Amino acid sequence: MESSDVTAVERQRTFVVTEAREENGFARCAAQDTGAPVHCELYILEGEDTEMVRLQPGDRIAGVLHGTSVSDVRILEKAPPPPELLVRIADILGAIAAHGLRLPRSAEDLASRTWRLPRKHFGELATVSNAVRAQLTLLLDGTSAADETLGVRIAVAMHAHGVAIELASRYDDDGYLHGLLVLPEGPFIQVGLTGPSQPVDYLAAIVSFLNRTLADRGATARWVAVRDDFVLAEPALVETLIARGILAGAD
Repeated sequence: MESSDVTAVERQRTFVVTEAREENGFARCAAQDTGAPVHCELYILEGEDTEMVRLQPGDRIAGVLHGTSVSDVRILEKAPPPPELLVRIADILGAIAAHGLRLPRSAEDLASRTWRLPRKHFGELATVSNAVRAQLTLLLDGTSAADETLGVRIAVAMHAHGVAIELASRYDDDGYLHGLLVLPEGPFIQVGLTGPSQPVDYLAAIVSFLNRTLADRGATARWVAVRDDFVLAEPALVETLIARGILAGAD
């Protein structure tokens, strides 16, 4: 081991976070052995994905002491999230599980991650919202109504609910390519328009067509409007997600 490495190891000490000061981006700490006051950065990188997390009062941390400042901080033991946050997230998970949506992460994990997010950037329940959205089928999912993959994604989503849709294409008289969703018995609707005359109610017409088809096949899921998109799910589930603040309702 290099001498510099030995020095760094020898200067590693343990501290307890006593206060998180969001206004200046620092955390106040106390040396575990002497109680001497020190400080460190409030946000640190953690894990293989270098996720930025927020230190919280009660965390036990290790770091290298330089005067009254601690660097190279790592968390030894995390303080638990507030009980009210854990209860709130557990309640959300229970409510959506009642409609058939179960997340692969526990309420404890989601509460801990939510508590440690830079809230001004990600929102209070961003961790829960992201975990839920990863399980949902969205019509646009960050793309535009003219995206060339829209027809394929619709066909895959509808197939999961027992509706077979074929894809076709054609050029109109002006030379613009139109995608078509074609049901086996003949009805179709255009998707992925690339021309300049895309109607304002283009997506609404597609969703109406798809929902009529789902109803005709006896499926209980529908494409439900949310802010800037549509979700293919049980309407009661979407209503619950909106009511709990996980999804934003349509404007």
